[in-house]
Amino acid sequence: MPVKANRKFLDWSKPLLHSVVDALAADFPVRESPEGSAGKKCWPLSSLLVVVPTARGKVLLGDRLKHVATQRKVTLHWPKIVTTGELPEYLYRGNGEAALPIEQTFAWARVLQEARIRSEQDPDDRLDALMPTPPPAEPLTQWLEIAAMIRRTHEALAAQAIRFDECLDHCVGPRETQSWRLLNRLYPRYVRTLADAGLIDPHHERLRAMESGNAVCDRTVVLVGTTDLNQGSLRLLADCDCEVYAYIAAPEKLSDHFDEFGRVTPERWKAFAFELDDPCWINADDVHDQAAAVAESYVALKSDASVERLTLGVTDESHVVPIENQMRSIDVTTYRHLGWNLAQTAIGRLLRQVGALVATPTWDNLATLVRHADAFRRFGKVTSLAQLDAYLSEHFPVRIDDPPVDEGLPKFADVIKAKDAIVDWIKPLSGGSPQTLSVWCGVVADWLRQTYEVEPLEDLPDVEPTDSDPVIPFRSSLAERTRSELALAKTLDLLDRLANLNDRLDVVVDSAEGLELIVQRIFELRVVQDNDPNAVPVLGWLDLPMDDAPSMIITAMNHPFVPEPVSADPLLPLTLRSRLTTEGNDRRYARDVHALVLLSNCRPEIRLVVGKKSADGSPTPPTRLMAAAEPDRVAARLRNLLVPANRKERIANRWDGGASKTRLPVPDLGEIQSVNVISVTAFKEYLTCPYRFYLRRVLKLSPLDDRADEMAANQFGNLIHDTLEAFGKSDVANSDDRKVIQDTLLDHLSDLARKRYGDHCNAAVRMQIMQAQMRLRHVAKAQAERRADGWKIEHVEKPVDEKNGGQIIVDRKPMGVRGRFDRIDRHESTGAWAVLDYKTHGDKPNDRHLKQKNGQTVWADLQLPLYRLMLPALEIHDDPKTVQLGYFNISDKENETTINIADFSEELMQQAIHKIHEIVRAIRLGHFEPTDDPVPFDDYPMILQTGVASQMLGREQSEVEEALQ
Repeated sequence: MPVKANRKFLDWSKPLLHSVVDALAADFPVRESPEGSAGKKCWPLSSLLVVVPTARGKVLLGDRLKHVATQRKVTLHWPKIVTTGELPEYLYRGNGEAALPIEQTFAWARVLQEARIRSEQDPDDRLDALMPTPPPAEPLTQWLEIAAMIRRTHEALAAQAIRFDECLDHCVGPRETQSWRLLNRLYPRYVRTLADAGLIDPHHERLRAMESGNAVCDRTVVLVGTTDLNQGSLRLLADCDCEVYAYIAAPEKLSDHFDEFGRVTPERWKAFAFELDDPCWINADDVHDQAAAVAESYVALKSDASVERLTLGVTDESHVVPIENQMRSIDVTTYRHLGWNLAQTAIGRLLRQVGALVATPTWDNLATLVRHADAFRRFGKVTSLAQLDAYLSEHFPVRIDDPPVDEGLPKFADVIKAKDAIVDWIKPLSGGSPQTLSVWCGVVADWLRQTYEVEPLEDLPDVEPTDSDPVIPFRSSLAERTRSELALAKTLDLLDRLANLNDRLDVVVDSAEGLELIVQRIFELRVVQDNDPNAVPVLGWLDLPMDDAPSMIITAMNHPFVPEPVSADPLLPLTLRSRLTTEGNDRRYARDVHALVLLSNCRPEIRLVVGKKSADGSPTPPTRLMAAAEPDRVAARLRNLLVPANRKERIANRWDGGASKTRLPVPDLGEIQSVNVISVTAFKEYLTCPYRFYLRRVLKLSPLDDRADEMAANQFGNLIHDTLEAFGKSDVANSDDRKVIQDTLLDHLSDLARKRYGDHCNAAVRMQIMQAQMRLRHVAKAQAERRADGWKIEHVEKPVDEKNGGQIIVDRKPMGVRGRFDRIDRHESTGAWAVLDYKTHGDKPNDRHLKQKNGQTVWADLQLPLYRLMLPALEIHDDPKTVQLGYFNISDKENETTINIADFSEELMQQAIHKIHEIVRAIRLGHFEPTDDPVPFDDYPMILQTGVASQMLGREQSEVEEALQ
């Protein structure tokens, strides 16, 4: 005969936790202890199976029971406390060992792969009914993803007491019908596969127990706040021959709002309206503004001396970190009961990054890995991150197993050694022959123990996480461990268990697949550090009804966080769910309305923060729970949310300052170093910005970008320059044969590119090399024409410095000048000279050297005038006015690849020489002030804080506002 629960309605003006313990004391009263314990009393709860919604509820109820028992001086005989997710395992007896979720996934994967093979003879096994294009036999990970999807669908159906064949009965349309017909065909094979391995599927066994009436429980079941108990658990519970109590947090007048087991009745709660003062609803903007609203509400509530304890609630985990940061800024410590996903820990990041390097052994993945502290301890003993980044940005290597480029060997030998050290460190996890996953789990566990120098750990509880309770609680002996230590312990415990996977279901994978599967499984776990009793708890939405703090602030009261909609499944779309009458969004709405009423009724103070944007910046409508009120009240609430947030008072935090202007000036250069030598190209840098000139040329500060994946403009130019230098020094430098010139240029380019970037450079660099080839073909044409005009290459890359006459006399004192002159030509008939500079653009010299400012022509570059001053050092003693100065433009356009001679008037040239002298004087006087003019392609934006209002540092606020306008 089906069981009917004894419903008991509790006073929801009190915290649910307190009401439940009072009800347990009334229904299962204290009594005299057995003989031999005269005068002592006990609280006999050991025959109870108490069911609560969440893992935190277990802890809170246990603490409350212990507190009351101590207060009443009675011996507590502990009940068994479980979550709703754990309940089914106590309501039936399976005929065998239950398969782990990963073993279930492996069984489905095997069945799918076997069906793929069978489909060649039996069309009914064709998998395209499930997926448009079945994956190839390898890699296995794709099959495991599909298998995991089917396993999750099976779990979801079993939770609602629905079999696969029932889905087939409710299918509409050929595609849906074919999919479920195939799944029904494969399902018995899956069950047999597990049976052959000596295992059972726990969901299958539950369905069998429901159908055969074999549900059993030898305890009295007490349901506490389980307003959303699933149909599967309900069916099992109804068939058990045991006593059931349902403790319901609501007045008895609302009895028709709950079924016989205390679950909410969705139809009744749809129309439920309750009063919640509008000031409880707080308007905020993005996640950071919502966190600020939480902190402001906290300060306001704590100003009331009667508020002793306060709990913070979040409906979405992305709000936890902003809240932690905001509370820290007002010197309040928080404690996240949600814990951390292992992906957020150092151990999780290390395994993910090692897995990425093993799967794809590239320098980029190596650079990511060595930025992990535990990897850098090995890498940093040999070289630095700066050296690594320099190697990557200069040579763009791709795979770490490629031989190092010739040019990189002398300069970056330590980088290669450090790379070898990392490769040797992860060698046990990479390469080798494929192994079973259980073997790889043992290998990874041994590697972690060796890396962190720990012994095998045996102090973790043997508890498998479930979807409803993913947190494995730690014993008190682990309370003082850091998050990383807890993560390591949890990881090793899981690996040790997976090392004992069933031999019949274990899969053979290579190292990369093995690590990927291990990391996926590890990332399902969470770690929780020991509770800090002095910290403000941060709880998830489902944990809040069991909390007994007298004040509460809940943030992200928005859709889709609360109620959280039932997610669609590729195999179980919402339309099929509705036809199957599975419990969905209406039940979740009813559950959450009841929860909000309970939270507001049982405490004097509650604040609900409604935001406008989620963590990713997308709009978030207000929660539907706002509509659980009279229509006029709902309209008023929504109207208030449409206006910008206008909270009464913004709180001060530790980051606030009282300065009326910024105190972050551009860094002072300190004691100015004397400059005795200047390069030719540095004069333009001084013209652009004296401060930046000093950073680059005197302090030798240069940017280093580890994200570069292609040649920068100067690197591309250097490749072409160096190719032309090699050509100019070759035996065919003065050939007039276009083909000979072109072949020689391309050969030199190929040789230089191979030495600089190797044989396996990335696609972007290969494309740039092809672009350089195209430009050099244009050069070959222009060079052949120039040679035909009688010009011969006299010198290439001719150096000049202060030791061989490179100087400028200013105020009777020399200033050294250094430079390398790309090319010097001489006409074989007239003897005329031409000094040329290679430029990988099509602009003419006058356009680059001169610009208009305030209606006047001014010098923007002094390179060619400086070339004229250096003619004596170049051993050119002709009249400087007769020496041609110009560019050999090497453009991507053939018509722009030509020699362009500068056409500066003598008056302009004298102005340039005067400007050169001015710069020398300014440098000698130590004038290195930053410019106010915008600087294109700025290498020092962070130092000079450009691009933001703070570039006007040190000015009064009014000046800043005026400048911005």
